[in-house]
Amino acid sequence: MTRSFALGENLSAQTKGDYPWLYVASFDDRETLAAFQAHPLHAGLSPRLVAAAANLLVLDLEAAPDEAPVPGKRALRHVVAWRFADGTSAADEAAVIDGLRGTRVVAPTRSMAAGANLALSTRSMGLTHMYIGTWDDLDGLEKFREDTVYHAPAGLRLRQHVGAPASAFDVIG
Repeated sequence: MTRSFALGENLSAQTKGDYPWLYVASFDDRETLAAFQAHPLHAGLSPRLVAAAANLLVLDLEAAPDEAPVPGKRALRHVVAWRFADGTSAADEAAVIDGLRGTRVVAPTRSMAAGANLALSTRSMGLTHMYIGTWDDLDGLEKFREDTVYHAPAGLRLRQHVGAPASAFDVIG
């Protein structure tokens, strides 16, 4: 049912105060996600989480097969979510997404996916897009952040068109 599941402490200094815990789960398709949400374990826990959470953000990204996390490997997953600024053209949106997808070539990236938030949950807080990258550990993420050829230009392009502050979540899974 669930292809991968990571639950842990948010290691990102940017969002740790608002979202100290998170999980990232991967599914084969929308139907599998729907089955997970309807499963008695999830359906029973979900209302408890909603009641206990001060802040709750839920985003859904449909990743291509080559964007899936590496099976059987412990990894750090970095999740960034944003809303494009009003007036951002479709061409600029596509350039941001394509730029982020291009960062998959930066070593030591294990997997990467970027695209529209499917908004399958009502708790997406108006965030329309997201990016998920996977590295072996925090050192791998830091090496990725140091890249000036792919990562830096993609990040600058993203910042030019963000309508709501981008959120970054880091979790070891």
